[in-house]
Amino acid sequence: MAIGVLGGYLCRLIEFVLLAVSITLSVTTALLVIGVKSDFRGNCPLFPTVPDWNFFQILFNDVSNCNYIIGISSVGAIVAAIAGIYVLIECIRGKHIFWAVPFVQMIVYALFGVMIGGAAALLAAGFKDLCNDLLMGEFRTHDNCKAWQNDYRWKQQHLDGSRFYNYLLLAEVFSWAGCLIWVVLAVAIGVKKKFCSAERRTEDDVNLIF
Repeated sequence: MAIGVLGGYLCRLIEFVLLAVSITLSVTTALLVIGVKSDFRGNCPLFPTVPDWNFFQILFNDVSNCNYIIGISSVGAIVAAIAGIYVLIECIRGKHIFWAVPFVQMIVYALFGVMIGGAAALLAAGFKDLCNDLLMGEFRTHDNCKAWQNDYRWKQQHLDGSRFYNYLLLAEVFSWAGCLIWVVLAVAIGVKKKFCSAERRTEDDVNLIF
C-alpha cells in the first residue's frame, strides 16, 4: 500500500513539474513574440515582402500570424496553470477527485500539443520566409540572417531590428519544446494509469472502507 501511495505522489509530481515547464515555455514564447511586434511598431515580421526597389522597405503581412502564436501560447499557459492546480489538489488529497478527469486531461493535452505544434510550425515558416527575403534580391548585403540585426536600414523605417533574430529563434525553440511537453503529458496519462495502478487499488480499498 505504501509503495502504491508513493508511486501515486511521484506520478502527480512529475505531471506537475511538466505543467510548470509548459507554463514557463508558453509565457516566454508569448512575451518574445510580443517583443518583436513592439520593435516592429505593432506589425508582424512573419511572411513579409522585401521588394527590389531603389530603397529598402519591408512590407508586412497579416498581424494575425503573430497574434495566433501569442494567443494560443497564453491560453496554453492558463490551461496548464489550471491543470497544475488540479494536480496539486490531487497530491494533497492523495487520490483522484473525479474518475473521468484523466480522460479529459488526455484529450486536452493532446489538443494543445497539436495547437502549440501548429503555432511552432507557423513561427518557423514565417521566420524562414523573413530571413530568405532579407538575404535575397538587391539588398543581399549580409551572409546570414542574424547579421541583419545590426543593419542601419531598420531605422530608415523607424523600426528596431536589433533583436528580431534572437527573439524569433528563441520563440521557435520554446514553441517546439512546448509542443513536446504537451505530447509527453498526453502520453504520460496513459503511462500513469499503468504504472500507478497500485495507487488506484489502494484508493479503491480506502473508498470501500469509507
